[in-house]
Amino acid sequence: MFEPAVAFSLISVFSGLHADELKYGRDIRPILSGKCFFCHGTDPNTREGDLRLDIRDEALDSGAFVPGKPEKSELITRIFSTDPDEVMPTPKSHKTLTHQEKEILTEWIKQGAEYEPHWAYTSPQKPAEPSIDALVEKSLQSENLKLANPPLPSVLIRRLHFDLTGLPPTPTEVAAFTKDYQADPAKTVGQAIEQLLASPHFGERMASSWLDLARFADTVGYHGDQLRSASPYRDYVIESFNQDLPYDQFIIEQLAGDLLPNATLSQQVAASFSRLNQISAEGGIQNAEYLAKYQAERVRSTSAAFLGSTLACAECHDHKFDPFTAKDFYSMAAFFSDIFEKGAYTGDGRYQESEKKLQDQGVSFDRWGPVLKVPTTTQKTQLTRLDANIREQEALLKKPIPNFEPNFQNWLKAERTNISALNEKPVDLLLVEESMPSPPKLEGIALVTKDKGPVHLGSHSRFQTSNNQLIQHIIGLKPPYLLQENDALYAWVHLDPHKLPKALMLQFHAEGSTWNHRVYWGSDAIEYGRSKKGTASYHYAGPLPDGGKWIRLEIPAATIGLKAGKKITHAAYTQVGGNIHWDDAGVTTNSPAARLAHLPANIAKLITAENLAPKDFDSLRNHYRTTAPTLAGVRDKLAELKLEKETLHKGLPTVPATISAKQRTIKILPRGDWTDQSGEVVTASPPEFLMKGKKIGTTRLDLAKWIASADNPLTARVFVNRVWAGLFGTGLSNNLGDFGYQGEYPSHPELLDWLAIDFIENNWSVKHLLRTILTSRTYLQSSTSTGNLIDRDPHNRLLARQSQIRLPAELVRDNALALSGLLDPTIGGPSVRPYQPKGYYRHLNFPRRTYAPSMDQGQYRRGLYTHWQRSFLHPMMKNFDAPAREECATSRSKSNTPLQALTLLNDPSFNEAARHLATQLLRESPDNLTQRAVLHCLSRSPSEEELKILNRFFTNEKKRFTENPELAQEFISIGHSKPTTDFPAPQLAATTSLARAILNLHETITRY
Repeated sequence: MFEPAVAFSLISVFSGLHADELKYGRDIRPILSGKCFFCHGTDPNTREGDLRLDIRDEALDSGAFVPGKPEKSELITRIFSTDPDEVMPTPKSHKTLTHQEKEILTEWIKQGAEYEPHWAYTSPQKPAEPSIDALVEKSLQSENLKLANPPLPSVLIRRLHFDLTGLPPTPTEVAAFTKDYQADPAKTVGQAIEQLLASPHFGERMASSWLDLARFADTVGYHGDQLRSASPYRDYVIESFNQDLPYDQFIIEQLAGDLLPNATLSQQVAASFSRLNQISAEGGIQNAEYLAKYQAERVRSTSAAFLGSTLACAECHDHKFDPFTAKDFYSMAAFFSDIFEKGAYTGDGRYQESEKKLQDQGVSFDRWGPVLKVPTTTQKTQLTRLDANIREQEALLKKPIPNFEPNFQNWLKAERTNISALNEKPVDLLLVEESMPSPPKLEGIALVTKDKGPVHLGSHSRFQTSNNQLIQHIIGLKPPYLLQENDALYAWVHLDPHKLPKALMLQFHAEGSTWNHRVYWGSDAIEYGRSKKGTASYHYAGPLPDGGKWIRLEIPAATIGLKAGKKITHAAYTQVGGNIHWDDAGVTTNSPAARLAHLPANIAKLITAENLAPKDFDSLRNHYRTTAPTLAGVRDKLAELKLEKETLHKGLPTVPATISAKQRTIKILPRGDWTDQSGEVVTASPPEFLMKGKKIGTTRLDLAKWIASADNPLTARVFVNRVWAGLFGTGLSNNLGDFGYQGEYPSHPELLDWLAIDFIENNWSVKHLLRTILTSRTYLQSSTSTGNLIDRDPHNRLLARQSQIRLPAELVRDNALALSGLLDPTIGGPSVRPYQPKGYYRHLNFPRRTYAPSMDQGQYRRGLYTHWQRSFLHPMMKNFDAPAREECATSRSKSNTPLQALTLLNDPSFNEAARHLATQLLRESPDNLTQRAVLHCLSRSPSEEELKILNRFFTNEKKRFTENPELAQEFISIGHSKPTTDFPAPQLAATTSLARAILNLHETITRY
């Protein structure tokens, strides 16, 4: 059993603790949260002995703590016990307290065992010191440290460029900054910061990390991981940071932009944040299950991205550590229950009727649900021009027409004569025109013109060839045709007499029916419907028609089971073997509807009526105006413009649209089981403990405004902490995604609070926040450590220096492209495909895909625009720690592996960049290549030792390539761009090898 004397002897050994030093939030809660709260915390389902240590009054009532008397505290007795049945934590928990942790708990009880509210859940407080440097220096003084000296100007300008634009400074910019810095450091730094904040590349730099939070990708994830357009959302993020959109508004637009009054297209694009989650079209999945998955993912992403909270842990039960309940989780999910979507995107038409209603309201859809069409700047200009031209032509249609009335009367007489000829002779009505294009890449099928084959009508026929294989071409009829009594179906065919088919077949699909309406000529070689031989499903019409001429094939519709009143939706041309030219096909009919099919229904009705009122004649005249030969040219021009607009509209970039519909009923799912619907129905509400009795509305807009409120204790802290981490390598609280009990107490809590308050008071301006940090002496320190500071503070938590930070994956490649001059600086637009290893997609199915790299300037776009295939992330990105974005990623891992060096050496992008850099250096001068290459890439001159090593390497490479010119030519031919012929291949290859070695240096890809 525990003996009190032992505890006090341990306390006497424990050095460095004084009565005013232990803080519950910083020193005690992390121990209790990590080792005790699982069994004695918020979750009643795992709570042991009905003991809660997270609430002081309950802990005191249980005798766990006796303030000032550790020897009488049950907690101390248990943690020092050697009895396996008594010791805490229990052996089965696989948790143990260290010797120092036991001492700290003992000393804390001796000091009074005081609790304090969790730092992140209380409102930020303004500290007495009104600046970053004052707060940091105060902390450093207690450690007998001071801020480091500023770095060299060349290092500082490089740091600013990488932090604000992600691109290296040019040698000219480095020289100018260095010169001005000597005269006035503060002014020079301030001007550089303003110039970089104004750069359009600033938005790209900030967007890179935000897209991790937004789980932005070009594919849907899950199962087939198929393509999905989303690039307009990325453009929105870039533009928002460039325009310094207040962060609170940035939040509101992403969570509820579609719900804002008179929402702009940009705000609707922003709202796609909620639909960038993974979705699935896998056959057999359950709609309800995946709706539950999607709603849970939105809770995870929203709480992590904006609140830095692990609310995800409450999906199956109350949170084990933080005061989030399962009810809180599903109440948050209820905010998103209005989003129009389905769980299984399997083409089963699950929300077909609702979709049609939205389509009638102008909402566009693709296979993944509603989408927004977002024109680029160029496309906006084109659409504006087309709309103006269309209005002009429509105005011309309304102008008076010479001899209008007699021409109208002649037209009306002709139409009435046409209908009076009923029963005299049937008419042919085209259902499939020869000009209808065949599906792209459909093997064995093509459209041919008169100069390449026989054509019956018009300018084309459809050619189908088959080498004894079944070949079929299906055509959708737009609109479907409603069959009349005694209708017959026909098609014109021309068989190659030198290569006759074994059989040919016409097939038809009726609405609400199947393809069981077939007629064939020749043998029964076609398998479709053969089991029903001799029926309407497989009707034999006779031998093959003669070859070498056009033959009209005709069959009464009723013979193949198509009765009057049925709608034909699809037709198919089918054959086995042979060459056939198929031309116009349709129906021969004697019905009034067919004779007047070229007229709108209301006009056809008026033409057949006996007595017409004056207003009826006005309607007929208005219709005739739309067909009058005099205006044919205007109508043709108008049709051409509308077709051009329609074609342009089809090619507009799209983004998943968040459309608000009726809210679904949300229940607590016991243990997260979507099949268990026994749980309580919940209404939309933020976590209860954060509301403190307050209430808000139940829409996403209400949620967004609550998150973006200055009263929310988490939002501003979470964002400024992430920004700080980007500029110092580590946040003031090092867990960027967890501000809960399992997160880290901030190294400088007063500084974090001051930054958060200052951020809010300055209209949530991201650029103001950055100015504040970047102009501080704390930021403007050297990252070179002195003395034993690295051993003492390896992660720079004391802030007695700056940090050395390896560039993020996207910037590693950007840096090489920029240094080489290859970088295409175009802002925004669709994703592009850099080179990647052949066969990397070989396991990607549904459908199988082959990666095709961009073979234009897109190859040299920034890494931000790289095609993001969630399940097969680009290898270069993956090697340098970019996340797959299957989930919201609040931070990236930091690794240093041989694969990274091998990527820099062997990836074609880096080889091509090295060649272009080499070409640039050689064109400047063949002298001092090594010195100039280092200066160009690192913004500094090489040391004597570096120069010696690199020159020796360069000499050896020149010798190697001179002895093997074929190898030299192969080496400089890597990449899409062509190598220059201005220099001998061995010289260019050796210089390329030198450039490649420098681009591979740790310093090249590190921000100091």
